[in-house]
This record gives sequence, C-alpha cells and structure tokens, in this order.
Amino acid sequence: MSNQTFSIDGYIWVNKGNECFIAPGRVVLLNAIAREGSINAAAKVLDMSYQQAWKIIEQLNRLAPVPVLIIKRGGKNGGGAELTGYGKRIISEVDQIEAAFTKLLSELNKEHHFCF
Repeated sequence: MSNQTFSIDGYIWVNKGNECFIAPGRVVLLNAIAREGSINAAAKVLDMSYQQAWKIIEQLNRLAPVPVLIIKRGGKNGGGAELTGYGKRIISEVDQIEAAFTKLLSELNKEHHFCF
C-alpha cells in the first residue's frame, strides 16, 4: 500500500459556447509569441508545428471580441506577430485567475483528506 496522499488538482479552461477559448497551453503560446516576436519562433521554442500554433491563434482571434494578435507580414525586415492590448489583458487576467484557483486548491486540500 502506498503512503502517498491524495490531492485535489485542476486546470483553468475558459470556453465560449462549446469551444475552448483559453487553456493552459494557449496562454503558454501567447507568452512565447510575446517573448519571441513571431508565431514561428514561438512554435519552435514550444516544439509544436507552425500550423498547430497558427490554428490556435486563428481560433483565439475568431472567438475573441477583438483580435488577440496582430500578424505582421514579411517584407524587408521579415514578418512577426505582436499581442494586442486585449491579448496582453488575457494573459494578465488568466494569471490572476490561476493565482485565485491555486489558493482555492490549497484551501480545499487542507480541508479535505481522502482516505481510501
């Protein structure tokens, strides 16, 4: 028999209707794009295909009331991507929600001890 204890855990997902809008991996992608300055560079850092990252961004922009990301097409200095104010707000609000959720999980784990 294992001496490990049970714990309550979870993740934050924000849906619009029956479609996923925000999930942990999407926030990681947005942060990577903000850091790297392009979808392609962010995808490489996260070891995902450009196509997968692009589909996520397309879905975010489709579901959001305003664009999350501005795509800069190539040219003399190359292309890139930049988070809009709304995209930055999403990251900030998700960070706040996750902090509150972590606190809630901690409180629940202190209150409930499962012994099976």
